[in-house]
Amino acid sequence: MKTNLIFIWEMIKTSFWFIPVIIVSSAIALAFFLIHVDSSYSMEPIGLFDYLITEDVDSARAILTTIAGAMLNVTSIVFSITLVALTLASSEYGSRMLRNFMNDRLNQTVLGTYIATFMFCLLILRVVREGDGSTDEFIPNISIMVTLIIALANIFLLIIYIHHIAVIIQADNIISDVSDKLNKSIENIFPTKIGKENKEQADNFLDEYIRKIPYKNYVFAQESGYLQLINGNDLIKFATKKDLILVIHFRPGDLIVKGSELVQVHSSGVLEEEDAEVVRKSFVISHARTPTQDSQFAIHQLVEVIARALSPGINDPFTAITALDKLVSNISELADKKFPSPYRFDEGNHLRLVVKCLNFAGIVDAAFNQVRQYGKDNPAVLIRLMEGLSIVNQFIKTKDRETIILKHAHMTMRAGEGSFTEAEDLKDLRGRYNRVLGQPPHDLTEDN
Repeated sequence: MKTNLIFIWEMIKTSFWFIPVIIVSSAIALAFFLIHVDSSYSMEPIGLFDYLITEDVDSARAILTTIAGAMLNVTSIVFSITLVALTLASSEYGSRMLRNFMNDRLNQTVLGTYIATFMFCLLILRVVREGDGSTDEFIPNISIMVTLIIALANIFLLIIYIHHIAVIIQADNIISDVSDKLNKSIENIFPTKIGKENKEQADNFLDEYIRKIPYKNYVFAQESGYLQLINGNDLIKFATKKDLILVIHFRPGDLIVKGSELVQVHSSGVLEEEDAEVVRKSFVISHARTPTQDSQFAIHQLVEVIARALSPGINDPFTAITALDKLVSNISELADKKFPSPYRFDEGNHLRLVVKCLNFAGIVDAAFNQVRQYGKDNPAVLIRLMEGLSIVNQFIKTKDRETIILKHAHMTMRAGEGSFTEAEDLKDLRGRYNRVLGQPPHDLTEDN
């Protein structure tokens, strides 16, 4: 249950409707509050208030009706602009980019503000009444004054919104936004926040650890889809309580097929079905990948931008090169980063989880393999890729990671030799290739 609540909260925070609902609810509460204030306090037309206070019921209704109608019209315009931006983003940069536009806080705030203003006007308009002998005339002047202020603010908000849409739809800004999200995701690569690490373990550490445990049980997936979230801390608590070691075969972002071996459980006894269900409920499987714990999600977004930019229908190598430069920048920051250990311990330093981790080789493969495959017929992109590998290699400090970069340099060189028709292009590519080969790492030590 807790795992599902975590997942639902993540979905709510990144949904398109969450902020508008909060704003509309706040506007409704504000309307009721101001109506109560107006019924308790009467404003006198003194000084500046003489120009702001309405003493005629028809004028009050006309003001509120005009503002409500205008807000409804502007809301439809904002929806239209947003849909056009979403359509353009989907066709130019891929459907995965829609998530970035839908998560944009200003877009949500603008939509919520105009709908909230419309609702606010309706609620205030409802209480305006003429005196008929049995009831007194009621004109909520404070509420009307607040409505005028909100309407004036909404004019400036519309200008800001149009400027914002014109800015965020630009390729450079879209790519920079994805790159920033990638930087944030790699700061806490799964499973950094799960349990705690111990000292580095030898390759045969796990085999020696579980050799003393008599029973090996399995938990199988009961549905197909992409693994979106693992509630690792709850798994550690459960494993500690039952004295288990859980070996997880998937990481967030992996495809899981129904019936697959989800977790291998090492225990001192046979695993009960209710215990297997507890383990199973700590995994969230859904129909699509999300960036919640999947550090490769943003990498795939940038790669998709590159692939679409190089497609015959778009043919925009400049956008592809810009996205590639961002990938190079992100990978360079990872060049000397220590990746989390797959072995996760409880507070008593007992091994409880063994997870499938993302490593440097996996990230580099995800970033550069498809770029090379899609860009092999475009000399500018392939040359820039080789130059990017040269840049990343400057930050490499371990022998293992140098080998990974050299492998991609070799593959890129072979791709160029097989596809380039211009000798000068091949010469440029080879020059950058030789630069990669001639850049030894700063400290040729074994990778951690």
